[in-house]
Amino acid sequence: ALQLLQTDKLLSKQLTRKAAKKVKPKNSQYEIRELTTVDDLALAEQVWHKHKKLIDKIVVRNSTYLKWKYFDQPHKRHHIFVALENEQQIGYLVLREGGEQEPNVGIIVDYLFDKKNMKVFDEMINYAIGYFIDKKKEFIYINTSVTACEPILTELGFKRSRVHHPSFLTAKPELAGYVQKNPGGWFLTFTDHELDRYPMRGK
Repeated sequence: ALQLLQTDKLLSKQLTRKAAKKVKPKNSQYEIRELTTVDDLALAEQVWHKHKKLIDKIVVRNSTYLKWKYFDQPHKRHHIFVALENEQQIGYLVLREGGEQEPNVGIIVDYLFDKKNMKVFDEMINYAIGYFIDKKKEFIYINTSVTACEPILTELGFKRSRVHHPSFLTAKPELAGYVQKNPGGWFLTFTDHELDRYPMRGK
């Protein structure tokens, strides 16, 4: 059965010289560390276990999923980062550069954090902006269904580009019935869309 979920938004930011000068200095309160091996995914999985109960509906993001989605992806290279405070995992962030058909684009593929602490989201997105400026990208894309994220993104220079009406396809009648009765409250990012499986051009 195919069921419609609540809308989510694609936002974009153009990386001009003026924008580059506005990047906030790194906050020493948090450390953002790249995970470079499959074993490192245990750190990101700890973020999942800490915060999954605080989110109404979300696709599982354990280390098995993260390995399949990012490390085993043959066509796109993803970079996974974990945000730490006093060596405690408080969020994770996934970034990738655009492919041949989207060469000047940086994409914030996924993120997870405690929505009670929006400072973590602010710092991770600011880190992503600096990361893509260093990579000489012209635009950044991010997708979100979390309303609380939008003011921060707007303050950081993102503008709404598109509103999506995502759908949920399942062969299980009980799951289809649940989704039909509960279309809202989903935590959706770029990783939950075909947007992260195919080039952006023509979309």
